[in-house]
Amino acid sequence: MMKATYSSNSVENLVEKLKERALFSNLGSKFFIFGPNKLVKNYLMKNFSEDEKINGSFGVKYYNLSNFLIFLEEILKIKNMLSFFELSLVINDKILSKINTDDASYLEIIKYVHKNGNISQKRILNVANELSDNFVKYSIYGNEIDLIQKMKTDWRAKLFYEIFYENNYFLPFRDLKKLDISSLKTYDFHFFLISNFPKIFLDFINQFSHVFHYITSPCMYYWMDLASDFERLKIQKIWKKKKVSADKINELDNYLKDRNSFLANMEKPKKEYLKLINEFDEYETFDYFEDKDGNLSFLEIFKKDILYLENTNLNIKSLEKKDPSFQVDITTSKFREVEILYENILILLDSDKNIKLSDIRVIASNVDEYTPFFHMIFNKSQNPLDYKISYISLANDSNLISCIIKIFSLVNSKWV
Repeated sequence: MMKATYSSNSVENLVEKLKERALFSNLGSKFFIFGPNKLVKNYLMKNFSEDEKINGSFGVKYYNLSNFLIFLEEILKIKNMLSFFELSLVINDKILSKINTDDASYLEIIKYVHKNGNISQKRILNVANELSDNFVKYSIYGNEIDLIQKMKTDWRAKLFYEIFYENNYFLPFRDLKKLDISSLKTYDFHFFLISNFPKIFLDFINQFSHVFHYITSPCMYYWMDLASDFERLKIQKIWKKKKVSADKINELDNYLKDRNSFLANMEKPKKEYLKLINEFDEYETFDYFEDKDGNLSFLEIFKKDILYLENTNLNIKSLEKKDPSFQVDITTSKFREVEILYENILILLDSDKNIKLSDIRVIASNVDEYTPFFHMIFNKSQNPLDYKISYISLANDSNLISCIIKIFSLVNSKWV
């Protein structure tokens, strides 16, 4: 039996540890890897396929963490679990059944689905889809005590109870702990680069014998208790309500501000995940952090501060002029953003001949919004740049699919 967490500020280090586990896993045991998205899955598959020590017979299987419940449904043959679409249909039928009910608690939804004296099926469908998404999330992050409390005033909570308690469909926060997992006891479960992990999933997988977490952390010390600016101000308000003296409030505030502010304000979901992991005593911990010495760039100094939980007082403006490793460009449009990005990539490739275009990664919070500008600017005839856009929606990747989606969207348009 072994459970372990591997932490590093280098993804490459974590990949090597994952491959070591694959090499030394129990013969005949199944090896499951859960990642946050398709990009990580493709990255791992490429690394595994290029490693001569690891052949394809290891039986490694990759899943997105968002499909964890689907994975359990398939492998444990859970019969009463609703998919998102099935749940939406059930909710649709439930709403239709409430239209002629005398129950006053459903008056809000009954009024909403009526339009000009008639029942609007379009409104029912919209509500069903929205509730389906909310119910899926609540089934993971909610709890029975909170549900019972909400049922006193909220018709949606009553509907949730009717579906998952009276109709007895699978409810994660109630039923995960009841599953028979004897067939999974010897399987290897590896969770790679996960930033947000629901507590009920952690409690569930903690029953297994071989569980491994591979965590990117920018800091080598315990940093999960650092207060963000929002949390710091919230504490101030609480103390002021309790009429704590101003001197004590200022003393506490100065103490809370004495930290790396960037680290304190970043990745709240990951902080919660790391806190939960630390609650389990049976996990062995392994740290593999890298540092760099010598003549450091601004970005490297910034990363070093975070690594050692320090807060060096840097003159950012003077450093920025001399050091292009960290830039902030303010623009008036997304088109201009991509233009500046394009120009910076050309400058980078020209100034450092060791850097290849394939070494450069561009990260955007919503790449779909930038896709047409990438196509327009990166395909310039004078200096075209080869590029590949990942994680793009099908609608933006195919004119045909985009056209079909727009045709179907006419159903929800105002003039229909």
